[in-house]
Amino acid sequence: MQALRTVMLGLDDTGREWLESLRNHPSFELVGVADPDAALAERIGDEARVPGYDDLRLVLVEQQADAALVCLRPSVAEPYFAIAAQTGTATLCEPPAARGFEDLVRIAGDFYDADVPLVIASRWRFDPVIGELLGGRSPVTAHLGHATVLADLGPRPGWRGDAEHGGGVLRCAAYEAIDLLVHCFGLPGDVVAQMARSGPLASSAFDAEDTVALLARCSGGSSFSLSAAWRTGGPLFDITMLAGGARWRIVPEWVEVVPADAAPYRRPRPDAAALRRAALDRFSEATRARGETYPGRVTDQLPTGAVIEAAYHAGRTLSPESPLRAYERAGLPTPRMPSIATVL
Repeated sequence: MQALRTVMLGLDDTGREWLESLRNHPSFELVGVADPDAALAERIGDEARVPGYDDLRLVLVEQQADAALVCLRPSVAEPYFAIAAQTGTATLCEPPAARGFEDLVRIAGDFYDADVPLVIASRWRFDPVIGELLGGRSPVTAHLGHATVLADLGPRPGWRGDAEHGGGVLRCAAYEAIDLLVHCFGLPGDVVAQMARSGPLASSAFDAEDTVALLARCSGGSSFSLSAAWRTGGPLFDITMLAGGARWRIVPEWVEVVPADAAPYRRPRPDAAALRRAALDRFSEATRARGETYPGRVTDQLPTGAVIEAAYHAGRTLSPESPLRAYERAGLPTPRMPSIATVL
């Protein structure tokens, strides 16, 4: 099987981890790298023995690659998604893919019209242990869920989101937790949220929220909540869900299941490198098959974007906000997910 000619956009922070995984994967041949930092692009290009670009448009246009891997903040990445779709370049990207719901809809539409895959690498979607746990279950099986996310800002907090560039701890650090909860519970009827910058922060460049408390109320009286904060000394990722008499707990290292009528057990989860490889495996398959369904498909994550959008509106107004309003503002039909209006 011939390797897919692949370019990489964004070489700092998590981009370095993805670059290593990409270069070690037999399904991909790296043919170009790009980063707004010209010195970084040149250095990484020399190390990989491929052209290095500081013009990110040029790497897509000149290389005409089969695939692209994008690790850029949303404000930088958006125009290059459009070029990737136009050039027929299948794309895998780090979440979040966009600064807001309407931007995400526009990006999804570009790839849909071009019949080109766009995969958002929310890690749990490529985890076989979580897949086995959730496989065959109704989205509303769970009736109560909570996620706690503590993340480290790192030396460049603006890379992962700030008010100017699109999103704070909710949209960036907490994305995967919200994505998993929305998948399990369905689209909530409304969301209430409070968010604040409570500092101290590592950089004055960061001016969005660093702390969030969110409650989403769903059909049949079910609900999920989330607490997220950016602090030095992280990370922590912990999700607990109740379903009937059973309890599930998900952390990066393992999944714990406490059945209602059997002995509890734990299953180890793949590490970060293994999950990146699994994402690249599925991305390779989607790129070659060009089918309508594949893990990480951007349209499957529109409900996640709508819940995040609703939380930001609720945080500003201190009133419940329905995620369906994001669909209405974007001119989209109501999604086929469980949803019921609730009242305080």
